[in-house]
Amino acid sequence: FWIFIFYFFLKGILFLIRESKDYFNIEKFIQNLLITSSLVLTFGILGSMSSIINFFNFYIFGQNKRGMKSLASVDGNTWRGFASSAEFIGEFYALCLLFTIYFYIKNYKRINLPDLLMVLLCIFGLYKTNNFAAISSLFVFSLILLLNNKYNFSLNRQSMIIIFGVL
Repeated sequence: FWIFIFYFFLKGILFLIRESKDYFNIEKFIQNLLITSSLVLTFGILGSMSSIINFFNFYIFGQNKRGMKSLASVDGNTWRGFASSAEFIGEFYALCLLFTIYFYIKNYKRINLPDLLMVLLCIFGLYKTNNFAAISSLFVFSLILLLNNKYNFSLNRQSMIIIFGVL
């Protein structure tokens, strides 16, 4: 049963990618990622400053647990804001940053001020989550993107498998 479910899931994803690739706007996608990460961080900070806003975050957004009650990290370790998991939200912030870095490097664009402010908020959120795996992966993949773009540096299949295995 699960083999069929997995097969049809993959076929559906491939169909969706094939049918929508002409209509996908990467710039709008990056903009939405930055807005989303900034809003998640902002609501997390507001919720940690006020217990009423924390309750409304929990109630309106339908979360499974209440947000952090303060801006301080838990035992000096992680801060999750109003997300349900610090690891997940750290990976989300890192993914937003990676897509943004990729977009601006690939298109040789200068970052505008609103995007820069949202990137800084995303970096602050990643810092507060203290997710070392996401930070190190972001650093390695950003370095690979920079080297590939500047020096036409490319990795063979074995090197990529080793890097993915280590990370």
